[in-house]
Amino acid sequence: MTSYTMIFQYLVYILEDHLGLSVLAAARAMNTLSLFTLVVSMIGLFISGPLSDRLRARKIPVAFGGLLMIAGAISMLLFKSVNGVIGYVVLAGLGYGIYLAVDMALNIDVIPDEAKEKKTTGKYVGFGNLTNTAGQMLAPAATSIIVTATGSYNLVFTGSIMVTLVGIAFILWIKHVK
Repeated sequence: MTSYTMIFQYLVYILEDHLGLSVLAAARAMNTLSLFTLVVSMIGLFISGPLSDRLRARKIPVAFGGLLMIAGAISMLLFKSVNGVIGYVVLAGLGYGIYLAVDMALNIDVIPDEAKEKKTTGKYVGFGNLTNTAGQMLAPAATSIIVTATGSYNLVFTGSIMVTLVGIAFILWIKHVK
């Protein structure tokens, strides 16, 4: 969530400041980019959730979603153009959809059986929501600090990649879930 929010929450500013689009052109582009993001995220959701259930696998789909987010951020680094941004929203949006569908199932799978039996799962679900919310709140602040310090978004894209790699490592580190 942190990685995705670092870039997506600033996308209109990236279009204006990084690519040099006018405010009006950036706003128009956001209409199309938001639609692309919605469509590919829904595709990721509808395919990955049932596939994860059928394969009884959670970690690999979540990690794959993260890899797609990384590919999207790389697109922003390689192509300083609207096409690079389109590459980002398609790849990262698909990865985000996969992540959303399967990460919630993974969160449920890692709740200890004892908590499920005692019906005390709320604290685990609450902690999971807290970490997601914290990432969404800290990411825009991190982006702001990076852009203010460097005058560029390139380190934001690199930072997003690094945050995703750390997230993937933590996901793959889980031992008792496939």
